[in-house]
Amino acid sequence: MRYRKDGLNHRKISMDEYRWNMMGSLCESYPFTEALDIVYGTKDNRVKEYLGQGLSLPEVLSMTFQDEYSGLISYFLSFLPLQKAIQVTVNVVSFRKGLVKNLFAQITYPLCMMAFSLLVLSVFSFYLMPSVISMLDVSASNGIITFLQTVTLGVWMLLALLSVFVMILGRMYRKNDFVRMEKLLGIIGLHTVAGKIVSYVFVDSYRQLLVQGISTKHSVEVLKQYTANKWIPYLAREVDCNLLSGTELSSAIRVPMMDELFVQMLNMGIAAGNVQTVCEQYEMITRQWIGKYCSRLAMRISIAAYGSIGIMVILVYQMLLLPLQLLEEL
Repeated sequence: MRYRKDGLNHRKISMDEYRWNMMGSLCESYPFTEALDIVYGTKDNRVKEYLGQGLSLPEVLSMTFQDEYSGLISYFLSFLPLQKAIQVTVNVVSFRKGLVKNLFAQITYPLCMMAFSLLVLSVFSFYLMPSVISMLDVSASNGIITFLQTVTLGVWMLLALLSVFVMILGRMYRKNDFVRMEKLLGIIGLHTVAGKIVSYVFVDSYRQLLVQGISTKHSVEVLKQYTANKWIPYLAREVDCNLLSGTELSSAIRVPMMDELFVQMLNMGIAAGNVQTVCEQYEMITRQWIGKYCSRLAMRISIAAYGSIGIMVILVYQMLLLPLQLLEEL
């Protein structure tokens, strides 16, 4: 548990997943203020005072809490009781952290190795090797050095271009420009994996609501106001628009960026009357797919990094041979 200060120099409460889980369990038997006293460990009368002044619990949470859970709890409180709102929030945040971990755990080390090897290769290509050749006045290796410099510069330009694409995608996301964002993802070849990830997040949030007894169509209505991920309300609005036009859910769910596999599985779930189980099965299948995709990506990055290291070894070997080449020329 941590404390954070707001603009009035009052300490705001920040609790982790474990303590919010405790809060959810205690709220089944205790009022929120008493449960908070137990979990918080120190009496904090602000919550009780604010509630006594007639403020709603979501308002009190925004005034006294500052963590990744309190905002979502306030959102879910609009249609769920407190204990269920906390439970859903903890599940959603845990899912989000797990997704980020799965995406980056396998590729972090290869990316770091690739960045380091590319940096060292650049130093060798643009500084060390040209300096040695200039000092020894050896011209036989100029062609190799020019080729390596061209390749290295091309890789840096490619990385710069990818960085520009990422910044553009981030700007589109912040502006809710999902139509153009989808087109750009298709241009750079990431439409499939992005659709899988977006659908994966949407389906988990959708399933969490079904678990709490909220109907299928009402869940879509609820997700239109979702605040933790901008893709979810966008997809929910698209689905709801189709539903309002008279389209059945089995067809209304077919919207841009929605994984076709989920559309097919949902239709089977609707026919069998077991949508929740189908959502769980889809999440399991997609989680495995994302894991395999990250493994393949990590392997490709590793191969590129090892290739760069191999080129550096060749450069060092060439540097060792330069004196011999000088003697031959003499």
